[in-house]
Amino acid sequence: MTFSIIITYPKTASKRASLTILAAMLPMVMLVGCSSVPSTDATPNIDPVSVTAQFNQLSNQPMSLTHDSPAQTVKTLDCASLQSGKALELTGQNRIPATCDLWQKNTHFMIRQSNVSLDCQGIPMSSRDNAITAFTIQTPTKSKTSIQNVEVKNCAVSGYNHGVLIEQQTPAKVRYQQLLAKQTTREQQKQLSPKHILLNRILVSDSKNSGIFIGDHVQQVTLANSRVTGSGTVGVYLEFGSGQHQIRYNQFDGNGFREFANVAGVPVGKPNREAIAIDSSVNNTIAYNRFTGNGAGGVLLYRNCFEHADDPTRNNHFLRTEGSNNNLIEHNIFDDEPVGVWVASRQSRNLKGFACGAYLIQETALSRYHLDDSEHNVIRDNQFGKVTNAIKLEDDGNEVRFNRFSEQVTQPIQVGSVIREQSSEGVVKGNQIRDNVFAKPLPITQLIAFVGRSAEQNTHCQNFDANQQKLDNNCLTH
Repeated sequence: MTFSIIITYPKTASKRASLTILAAMLPMVMLVGCSSVPSTDATPNIDPVSVTAQFNQLSNQPMSLTHDSPAQTVKTLDCASLQSGKALELTGQNRIPATCDLWQKNTHFMIRQSNVSLDCQGIPMSSRDNAITAFTIQTPTKSKTSIQNVEVKNCAVSGYNHGVLIEQQTPAKVRYQQLLAKQTTREQQKQLSPKHILLNRILVSDSKNSGIFIGDHVQQVTLANSRVTGSGTVGVYLEFGSGQHQIRYNQFDGNGFREFANVAGVPVGKPNREAIAIDSSVNNTIAYNRFTGNGAGGVLLYRNCFEHADDPTRNNHFLRTEGSNNNLIEHNIFDDEPVGVWVASRQSRNLKGFACGAYLIQETALSRYHLDDSEHNVIRDNQFGKVTNAIKLEDDGNEVRFNRFSEQVTQPIQVGSVIREQSSEGVVKGNQIRDNVFAKPLPITQLIAFVGRSAEQNTHCQNFDANQQKLDNNCLTH
């Protein structure tokens, strides 16, 4: 694929202040995952005119499938069929009629074959039923090979369960039992999952769950020139075993505020999830994106602790054996976020209520902590504006370079985890922090906060202040 220069987006209004103020009057809610939640009638809080206006603001960097589909005649879909509310299964190359009204029509699509494309031509679509997913891209249960070479472009969807769902039709819980019975392997799961998918110029707003869910073992999805806003949970979820995804030239704002009440017609929620969740997914690139006002932060990397391990009826019942490793996060802008990038974000979190079944490292009557895994990630050339914690590192061997931290950043970098240090894994170690620029006039020992004994095991050097004066002359561990 061809990629070009950085895109600068206009800053969007944050939902954090209004939602948090309203939510303060109501009970706290727990952070939730991205699996399905109960459905209620959808009431999108935007109209087709505003959706169209937002879509027209999307960037348009050149993108194409690496593996081009065979040339086919483009079919113009029947408007009446699109307005029926029934799932439309696509084959070949398709486009939506430019004059078709799909607002509140429950229009949704299934793609279960290779070499399929859809051009929505910017027509705004919304759903009255937020159990519906707008675009489902699925390898059928009986298929012996993956589906691939799928493109969805120029679409604007609002008020669905997910905007886009990419997965195998056979639930993960079934495939995990097959894995335990040695009827499949993890590598075979990758071969069967969808791959080579391009989502280009997609606006996904006000989803009940995650805006875009990239399922387990799915490979090589590109999300580009798009905006994901107002998702009830995560904006984009990268599920376990998946990898080699490209997320470029996008805007993520106002995601991760789970609505739990409605006061005088105003949705009320608490910040509970992040813009992008990397959950045991590897070799991904997150580049040239803007993150603004998301509930729990920008990009969080972690390994699911095999939540609810004793309940095999859950659809995502599958032991994660791989960490969120070897990811590249570069040339992004973070503003109005509690956290910019958090590596091993579950390491120091009490997961008592998650009924985890793997990697336990500490337990008391009121707490359970599980070993997180997120190594060898590179975080470079990013800009951090008004962010509470710009970068947090709670696992080993990551690299932080050439980032720029404004004076509005409360804590630019934090390294270490007391919980991890108390375990047999020992102190967080082997992270390199160098060539960064800090605008806040503080000594390097305050700009980089080392937790526990982590200062002894991690390196920082060649970092500068706003006047290009070195803050640490030598590559040092303390």
